Amino acid sequence: MQNWGVIQLPALPLSAGFCEPQASDFLEHGMRLVEEARLCAGFDGLWIENYSDAPFGPLHPAAIAACSMLVAALRETFDQQLGLWIHGDEHAALGIASVTGCTAIRISVPSASLVRTRTQLGARSVQFFADIVTRPWSRTEQERLVVTIEELYFRFQADAIVVRGPGLGREPHDASLECISEIARRYGIPVFLGSGAQKDRLPVFAPLVDGVFWDGALRKKGELGAPLDRARVRRILKT
Repeated sequence: MQNWGVIQLPALPLSAGFCEPQASDFLEHGMRLVEEARLCAGFDGLWIENYSDAPFGPLHPAAIAACSMLVAALRETFDQQLGLWIHGDEHAALGIASVTGCTAIRISVPSASLVRTRTQLGARSVQFFADIVTRPWSRTEQERLVVTIEELYFRFQADAIVVRGPGLGREPHDASLECISEIARRYGIPVFLGSGAQKDRLPVFAPLVDGVFWDGALRKKGELGAPLDRARVRRILKT
């Protein structure tokens, strides 16, 4: 099973969360990001997320340039798999990933346009990790999941499924995760736990997934958005 860490970009220029007009302040945050990447050196992969940009929307060209610079620096620091999760602008994520050597991007809204863009860029090496948000489903809704996963795989060329809980940082429902895992494995699609992962729950979800994205569990007090906690990172790396 693969273990991926998650680190969070500073608010990108002209995003809703941006409040640092001095370039030196932004670069200082970038240096901290590089240090976090070094702390995560033992993971199989590392996701880079624009968590601080909320509320999310399309990236300004200045944000794309700044993000590209930071991701390139992280690529030099971290020699394992590198994924990019840009909320609100998956085309920008694909463009940045294609020129910085990222392994994958996360997509919440799959589209034929994104598939065409990947082909036109010659960026098939950038994998699509497609999100599915879970909730308690009826039997009929579970049956529709087959169609959803088939469309993600065959129509939108998803390379993996990322299962998330119904809210920010929440773990998926056990029954929903089990259902998705069963369907995805019929087609050989890898399944990753994308939110709410906690070490004490590992025996429950480990048999159902091919990998885990660790975010809140790595942070001080277990809070999303907080700095990485060195002791927590070490505990997860020992799993």
